[in-house]
Amino acid sequence: METSSNDKTPEMIMIESQAALDMSAVISDLLDFQTWLASRGDVEQVEKLAPITNRLTDLLLVEGTYRAMGGRVFESFQKFYDQVDQLVDAADSVEEKASLPERLYGCSASDLKKKIQ
Repeated sequence: METSSNDKTPEMIMIESQAALDMSAVISDLLDFQTWLASRGDVEQVEKLAPITNRLTDLLLVEGTYRAMGGRVFESFQKFYDQVDQLVDAADSVEEKASLPERLYGCSASDLKKKIQ
């Protein structure tokens, strides 16, 4: 969100419902790809995509469309969570088990789950 030059109040941004649906589909596809990468154990690539996915999700949340149109995104997040959980379960060390969720989500697991609840 941008702010006006005179104050710190965010400007209202409106998008068409089709654009919100398209954004939801893109985020879902990206999450599906991250899930596929995680299923292959490609932690490095999932880490690279996490900030992009999080930013797009934040934009969708800001627009207030997530609850109304984000069902597909929610399902994709759930699949991704499940895959990350499997990677954590398979991790060799306690340190790796502790760091994997934050590395793969791009933020703490609890912060990410709060966003979509």
